[in-house]
Amino acid sequence: MRVVLLFPPLGDPTQPYASLPALTAFLRSRGWEVFQIDANLEFTLHMLTGEGLAQALSRMEQRLQRLDGKKALDDGEAGEYALLAKAALKAPLVLPEIEGAVEQIRNLQCFQDLGLLHDTKRTLQEAMEILGAAWFPHLFSLSRPMSPAFDTLPHLLTWVKDRQGNPYRDFFGTRLLPRLTNLLPGALGISLTYPSQVIPAMTLAALLKERMPEAPVIFGGNIISAWYDTLDACPDLFDWVDFLIAFEGETPLHSLLSALQQGGPLPLVPNLVYRVQGEVRKNPVGMEDPDLLPTPDYRGLPLDLYLAPENVFSLYNSRGCYWSKCRFCAVSPAMGQVHRVRSPERVHADMVALHQRHQGKFISFVDDCIPPSSLRSLATLLKERGPDIYWQGEVRFEPALTGELLARLKEAGCLNLIFGLESYAPRVLALMDKGTSPGEIRRIIGDCRRLGLAFNLQFFFGFPGETPAEAELTSKFVQTQAHGAATFSFGIFELQRGSQVEKNPSAYGLAVADREKSPLAVKFAYGPQPEQAQRIKRSLQEALYQGTPYPYAGLSINAHTLIFLSQAGAAALGDLYRKTREAGREGLGLRPAMWGLPLILPQKQTVGIFSHWPGEPGDSKNDGPHDHQVLLLYNHALDKIVEVSPLVMWLLKNLNGAATPAELLALLKAETARGGSGAAASDDLLLLMARAVEDLYQKGFLIHPP
Repeated sequence: MRVVLLFPPLGDPTQPYASLPALTAFLRSRGWEVFQIDANLEFTLHMLTGEGLAQALSRMEQRLQRLDGKKALDDGEAGEYALLAKAALKAPLVLPEIEGAVEQIRNLQCFQDLGLLHDTKRTLQEAMEILGAAWFPHLFSLSRPMSPAFDTLPHLLTWVKDRQGNPYRDFFGTRLLPRLTNLLPGALGISLTYPSQVIPAMTLAALLKERMPEAPVIFGGNIISAWYDTLDACPDLFDWVDFLIAFEGETPLHSLLSALQQGGPLPLVPNLVYRVQGEVRKNPVGMEDPDLLPTPDYRGLPLDLYLAPENVFSLYNSRGCYWSKCRFCAVSPAMGQVHRVRSPERVHADMVALHQRHQGKFISFVDDCIPPSSLRSLATLLKERGPDIYWQGEVRFEPALTGELLARLKEAGCLNLIFGLESYAPRVLALMDKGTSPGEIRRIIGDCRRLGLAFNLQFFFGFPGETPAEAELTSKFVQTQAHGAATFSFGIFELQRGSQVEKNPSAYGLAVADREKSPLAVKFAYGPQPEQAQRIKRSLQEALYQGTPYPYAGLSINAHTLIFLSQAGAAALGDLYRKTREAGREGLGLRPAMWGLPLILPQKQTVGIFSHWPGEPGDSKNDGPHDHQVLLLYNHALDKIVEVSPLVMWLLKNLNGAATPAELLALLKAETARGGSGAAASDDLLLLMARAVEDLYQKGFLIHPP
């Protein structure tokens, strides 16, 4: 039987994800013919073209025209309008550069300079913003794409069946299904890792049922594991998907394929969920022995097309989490909450095999967290036997991670360590059951910085019981670490299905809506919401944004981090937060003598007319959507939008380096006098114009010619 394994949109397009190669290796070792397709990468590359963005721009214009025709917008429409307006202003600057940016991100030289990397990734990310505005509420991103929310099958199917609003149907129908039809698979396995993949995966499943009803469709991955306890309430899901595999999938998928091919008994397939006579059946759960699994097999994936100049391959040191106590975490339950370690010799053999097979120089370990004992043994093997490989992985702040061990890791090719900081407040760490302390955190970060070992701090605000002062403590600590080889990943506490908090929310002072009515939700709304969380998160984001000239470099835990560190080193990464962004020219003003000097608009500025612009967030003039047309000026260098009047726009267009502000104002005064305006009215108008020019100069929307 020929098997097709598929990774759907939307996920990280910078490197192949771990699930397909792990399953492919196991199935091929058992004699199956396997084709693996990274539909996420193919869809992303399809959209990130001049043609793809031009189609998105046409769709945006239609949506803007529809909203402009309304007298007033509700809250949801106002949010959509803001996205559309910003994207429309950015589009003329992004479209001509997108294909060059895709080519550049695959160039090693791009990873030798933070400025070049910033500019390239900014173009890619802004292209994603344009696509997200065109297909709102489907929001595209290189790092954290978001799909519309759903919590039941009927709710999910409204998005799947939406022929006008589903961005995946056309791509699947015209690009992917013809290939699948030619392959004639006996079964199709679709890996669901992120919530953003559910709508596209279900869309593909629906199309497959129409075009290839004879080929069984199998879903597996983290999302299915999260749904596991509530799948009994979703028998209709099997109208669209034939089988679900929860938890680990290697042996279960092989057993299922064997049963389908030979007519064997389905009840013997571990981890299988299926429907029999309208009733959902769940087979006994089994777990893999990591030492019996083969090296992941990446052959067949388009390794030269990922959005990075080198391939970063994913490996496991272990499955499950050896700590497995953090009360907010829902990752470990997807692996059965039992920690199992792959021997260092087998892990080392994996690295050797990938190095020989693909000339692979970069490895990202995808463990929940790697045990220090495994780190020590692996470092010794790499130091003694090679090969020369750069790698990163997630670890815990704990005493066993000594300065001596960190030095060994650095010598063995480790370039970046990913830490679950979560909080810096001792009481909050205890509430989370993190088993870490601020003293240990400071010591390990200090050792990493001393050794030139990069580190990423992952944390969030708003854990139940956290006070504003404790959230501020974490924020201030992070700001003290914004130097050296530091990167950050942070957000707001989410009540995730399967976590200890979700299982007993009242014990944490939370009230949650009836979860039984939301069988497909992977996270839940809850109350009371921690008021300080969003505020402090935004404040920290702004502080970090103002503290770096490279906010779009986006170096955290993806493929780009390892590649940049290998090319430029940890010292260069230290420049990420070493400089202060130019926020404008506040306080400088136009001195009287400067009114006689030429001014011009910066090169990358665009202008547009919009009917319902709500104002920039934080703008003191923002009092809700306008009910009249406004003229907006967008400055690319500052990434800011300002509202200007038609008269000011006339003035700006004529500030071309020849006429000075004083000359243009004198011309305007003469014109208003000829039009019959009184002297007082004319002077008032000129004063307003002068203040507008002053304000735009201070904000950086006007500059002196070079």
